[in-house]
Amino acid sequence: MSEIFDKKRFGKYFISDIKDFWSSNRIILSIILLVGILSYIPFSLLSYISSNVWSGSPSGMRIACFIICMLIMMVLIPSKSYGKANSRKLGINWILTPASTLEKTLSMVIITIGGLLLTAGIYLSLDALLCVIDKTCGESIISTFCNSVSTIDFLFGGDTGPAEQAFYKTIFNPLLYLDDYIGGVLIFLLGAVYFKSAKPAKTILTIFIFIVALALLGAIISDMIPSSNEFYLSREQELEAKFSRGIFRHVALIDTISDTIVNCALIVAIYFKTKRIKL
Repeated sequence: MSEIFDKKRFGKYFISDIKDFWSSNRIILSIILLVGILSYIPFSLLSYISSNVWSGSPSGMRIACFIICMLIMMVLIPSKSYGKANSRKLGINWILTPASTLEKTLSMVIITIGGLLLTAGIYLSLDALLCVIDKTCGESIISTFCNSVSTIDFLFGGDTGPAEQAFYKTIFNPLLYLDDYIGGVLIFLLGAVYFKSAKPAKTILTIFIFIVALALLGAIISDMIPSSNEFYLSREQELEAKFSRGIFRHVALIDTISDTIVNCALIVAIYFKTKRIKL
């Protein structure tokens, strides 16, 4: 039996880890899945009481609830699931579990990301079912996301060229940010195995400090670059040409590659931190 990775041992540990994940998060996941319905009922009742007309919750409100729920899961679920790894009371059981560091890392990454994406899929399915039952809700969240790309023609159609419209359609596509969400989950998962207390709060503080440092560095670099009125004049004159080439043309590919590299680096960091956990 390999000490690094064994398929049978990983399978047993993975199943056990799924049960622990559900046991630790079943309440919060169940509440999140019910948020769509819980927000729909009072809104519809208030609408009926105030105007004597039954009206389901609008898509904008349901999208806002969905995004908030996804952020709550990203922040809380990793620490609730694997914060025990470096806990003095519960960490010893996790360390002594018969599985290698690689197996534990793969399990926590797959289960955390898979669990959150599965919850999101069920949430969106329930929302779509709600919109089928009650037509006053309008479009489902999925339909709204799918149609968001076509709205770019309406918003920018008269003022932009084909290449610029293609760029806006790319950056307004919700699927472009799926790997960014996964990266956020991995950051909080790293925080869960790195910090010993107040894991979500310390992770958020670290992210804030990192963003501020990048902003300051960007400001310093931009001040070092000489400005020119000709540059801004040419930018207006050649805007369509610029959107036709370079980073604007391949923004989706560049974003996917860069996010994949960052996510892989985060997984490696989680692995080495997990390997060094000692109580």
